[in-house]
Amino acid sequence: MTYLWQPHPGPQEDFCSRGEFEVLFGGAAGPGKTDCLIMEATRHVHHPTYSAVIFRRTFPQLQEIIDRCWHWYPKINPGAQYRSTEHRWYWPSGATINLSHMQFEADKYSHQGKEYHFVGFDEVTQFTVSQYLYLHSRVRSTDAAIPIRIRATTNPGGIGHVWCKERFVDIAAPLRPYVDPNTGQSRVFIPASVHDNPTLVENDPAYVKRLEALPEIEKMRLLYGVWDVFEGQVFPDLSQRVHGFEPFQPPPEWEKFMVFDWGYAKPFSIGWYAVDFDGIIYR
Repeated sequence: MTYLWQPHPGPQEDFCSRGEFEVLFGGAAGPGKTDCLIMEATRHVHHPTYSAVIFRRTFPQLQEIIDRCWHWYPKINPGAQYRSTEHRWYWPSGATINLSHMQFEADKYSHQGKEYHFVGFDEVTQFTVSQYLYLHSRVRSTDAAIPIRIRATTNPGGIGHVWCKERFVDIAAPLRPYVDPNTGQSRVFIPASVHDNPTLVENDPAYVKRLEALPEIEKMRLLYGVWDVFEGQVFPDLSQRVHGFEPFQPPPEWEKFMVFDWGYAKPFSIGWYAVDFDGIIYR
């Protein structure tokens, strides 16, 4: 069977097949995150009561979502209609997909009292954690046939970098579900890069070269999807994945020493170190 759109094998297919309550997709530029997100929102449009919403932080940013929906939705179902005054797609079944933004913190309350089965955040690190979590209260279903889902895409960086990294990237290994002990809800992080999107690489082979030409911090984030770099970092090559380790008690026979720096413009720093028998230093 030939489909109008289908995810590429790999991370795209994985993202579209996961059953966790929350899924974060991406980590680098170019893996086809936006198309995957807007297509996932259509999974249950055959249900008359289905309601979905897709967010960008500002309205100008939302225009990309609007354009991509216009590209795909009429092809999926010619009967789908977009009402620009409402920023909402209406499907012949009665289902709706809303396109929205939350430029200001208080904009989250404009969704108070609404019920969504699917909530999507494109570039979720541009949102505050309170905006993201507030929309959890809007995800509910009175129809057992429609599962509730929260889906997000992003690159590293932005005002939400830290909370997003802590919530998805640090909590468990990629592709490994984590179940929140407080809520019982599951979430997972699916990393992907431009190389997981053959359509883009084939149509614009110079795109990877443009990513390689970026300044070091941006290159590591957008080309490699590295979460452990930040603006002003002295050693951008440092990575928790490569250089980090789980806490442990150094053996008593290892050499140990302490380094102290009074600091001048910043507070002082004290580093405690241990050296193993191979000369590897642990801080």
